[in-house]
Amino acid sequence: MGKNERGTANKDVRFINIILLISLISVLILPLYVIYFLTPAFNDFLLDDTEKRLIQVAERMAASLEDKGAIGYQSITPHFIHRLEDIRKSIALTKVKIFAVDSTIVYSTDPKDIGTKSNKSFFPEVVASGYPRSYIATKEVSGGSPLSNQHQIIETYVPIINGKNYDVVGVFEIYYDITSTNKALDQLTQRVYFVLLVIVLVLLSAVLLSVSRARANMRKREFAELEIRRQKELLEHQHYELAEMHEQAQALSLHDHLTSLGNRRLLEIHFDRAFALAHRYGKELGLIMLDVDHFKAYNDKNGHQAGDQALVSLATIIRKQLRETDLAFRYGGEEFLLLLPEIDMESGLQVAEKLRMAVANDTDVTISMGVTAYRPGATIDGMIKEADEALYKAKQQGRNRVVSAE
Repeated sequence: MGKNERGTANKDVRFINIILLISLISVLILPLYVIYFLTPAFNDFLLDDTEKRLIQVAERMAASLEDKGAIGYQSITPHFIHRLEDIRKSIALTKVKIFAVDSTIVYSTDPKDIGTKSNKSFFPEVVASGYPRSYIATKEVSGGSPLSNQHQIIETYVPIINGKNYDVVGVFEIYYDITSTNKALDQLTQRVYFVLLVIVLVLLSAVLLSVSRARANMRKREFAELEIRRQKELLEHQHYELAEMHEQAQALSLHDHLTSLGNRRLLEIHFDRAFALAHRYGKELGLIMLDVDHFKAYNDKNGHQAGDQALVSLATIIRKQLRETDLAFRYGGEEFLLLLPEIDMESGLQVAEKLRMAVANDTDVTISMGVTAYRPGATIDGMIKEADEALYKAKQQGRNRVVSAE
């Protein structure tokens, strides 16, 4: 087996080892996912759902109160107690308390609580905000062994709201036993965990089996002459495709070979994108078209090589004068087009004048420029035409100047 074949075999081994590692990590992560994410999510759902139900129960009990003012001992009538007991038995409430706004218990299904005050630090917040408050507590229920007496209870504090002025006139505290529900939830969680564990183990077994077979095949695999020829033909074909792609890339070159500025194809790409932003979001967009003054006469006098160097020097000055976000393109011959995102007409004229002065000071040529800017209803072709017409006016007015399209 040659070096290429051994390298391929080693890659296959590494890939298989990675698959094994991922499978083992999945088996280890699964219990953590169940413990730290799935189970708390179930508990939160249980607490939220139970709280909503208990709020509805509290609203039903509040409707039975005859006195709609501040809750006190006088509010607890035999009719209300009878109604409350019916509701309590129908949904198996463990305990119900009614508080006055000063946290005094004016009624409880456990008579020994009556007259005492709430020791919960959040009670004033419930009264002040008018929002319910729930939490899960573990409480001991009489009868049976100490272990079996531990019950999980949802305690929900529900404000009693006066329907006229929406003041809090009292508070219900409702106890609801979720021990059996929690046990069922734990059983469900364990089943989910077991099913997921079985699935992972099956997949892991399948991976191990595949690894075993793959390693056996790699030990037996030999490359024949036919495979070598096929690979050689494939490489020759790929080489041909790469050569074609290289020729296409050269044909689609996006920069001018003389000045290294963008060409017209790149201009179309960037102009479409900048114009779409201006049109969709109302952004400013400036456009400058410039032309070297008397460039044909300059070429005739100094030669085409000097003319090319003048264009290169002009391109260098343009790059220095523009911002990083501005774009410059050779539009054709001695014409250039500058695309200025986030630039309005006034700022565009300032950029153009600054560039004109720099060219006049640093080179032996001058330039004329036409400036326009995006406005609602404009088009790409329309903006180029406006800049071209402004450039024409600059030449008519004596050249070496800046003219706006407005």
